[in-house]
Amino acid sequence: MRKGISPVIAVVLLIAISVIAAVGVWYWVAELAAEPAGLGDDPVTLSVEDCDTTENEVMIRNPTGTNLEGQTVRIYGPAGEEDEFIINELSAGDVDYFNVTLNLSAGEQYTLTGEGVASTSFTCS
Repeated sequence: MRKGISPVIAVVLLIAISVIAAVGVWYWVAELAAEPAGLGDDPVTLSVEDCDTTENEVMIRNPTGTNLEGQTVRIYGPAGEEDEFIINELSAGDVDYFNVTLNLSAGEQYTLTGEGVASTSFTCS
């Protein structure tokens, strides 16, 4: 007499393994396709820590608990001028410098905002 598993049990096991693998792939792909931070209902609040009026740079901190990638940010000047740039990557809690095309001036008030970013005012010193 031959020993081993019957063909019916082998088919049931193959189907079960396939379903488990498909569910694993589904969750993995769903995580990759998740919506980027700041594009949901609650806007991300960034803080401007410093601005360099000589180099026209702003130092932006991400105080949130989420990483930012591909976030479009705008800075509006006191006369209504505007600059737009993309934060390629800014991890939670990190700080980075960003070059702007606006001519930053000491004592002037600027506004930082963007898609999914709460409006924040700052003054260059």
